[in-house]
Amino acid sequence: MGISRTAGQPRVISAYYHRRPREFRVPTVAIVGLYLVERYVPSLGPEQIAVAVGRLATLDAPDVSHLWTVLIPSEDTCLSLFAAPSPQAVEEVNRRAGFAFTRTIVAVAFSAAGRDAP
Repeated sequence: MGISRTAGQPRVISAYYHRRPREFRVPTVAIVGLYLVERYVPSLGPEQIAVAVGRLATLDAPDVSHLWTVLIPSEDTCLSLFAAPSPQAVEEVNRRAGFAFTRTIVAVAFSAAGRDAP
């Protein structure tokens, strides 16, 4: 199944079939969106950000995927990209990880020619 990439809309990231007899197989599709979490982190350095990202990785949240985090020291800003069913799911995971955030916004990913976007 291909990946739908309509701007601002959820996208299909996987499809699979339940294990049933062939004539009763029903496709199951996971619909997710991309969400960018913005953080104002004037007092956090790379080591503290790495620890917080590690906490995100240890949470049991199968419907939320942390894709990457980047620290922009000159702006006291940290950005994290997530694939999830809703912004509320992303915010809940960040609260559980104790990783404070300023806002969560819908994101649309683009990639260079020949490379896949997250």
